[in-house]
Amino acid sequence: MTEKTTAPDPLADIAHLADAADSAHAEQTAAAVPAAQAARQEPTQADQLAAILLTVGSMGGIRFPSLKAVYTEERCRAHAEALAPALERMGVTLNHGETMMWVGAAGSVFMLLMETRTAIIHDLKAEQAEQGAKPAAPIPGQVVASAPAADAGQPAEGVHAQMGLYQ
Repeated sequence: MTEKTTAPDPLADIAHLADAADSAHAEQTAAAVPAAQAARQEPTQADQLAAILLTVGSMGGIRFPSLKAVYTEERCRAHAEALAPALERMGVTLNHGETMMWVGAAGSVFMLLMETRTAIIHDLKAEQAEQGAKPAAPIPGQVVASAPAADAGQPAEGVHAQMGLYQ
């Protein structure tokens, strides 16, 4: 009769190693979680305010590059540390980052609207140049490099010409 020999299961030999690794990992994770929680502190009012100032300045710097020199991290931190006590005294809280989310979103939308306005003005001027038409009067708030001197006896062209649309 032939004797049947069963080969040892290779997975059984390493199963205890996997169990040991899992338990060591669990111990390390359990020890690391309280240390990470202890190291992480809630941002202070000044921290949040500095982040808001820096965000607003950075967004403004997209349109007006000279603002990047005004809204530096150091300046925003200094102003935030000066403003935070006054805000706390008035009872204003920044909701631990929630306010930052809304300020960032509003600033981003505002900057997008400004860029949209600039692009539309540029396109309108390009269309007028292609048609050979006289450029339209500047849009209120638009900076014009050189405007012709107005004749005191004649009304300004832009507003009065537009008034004809309403008659």
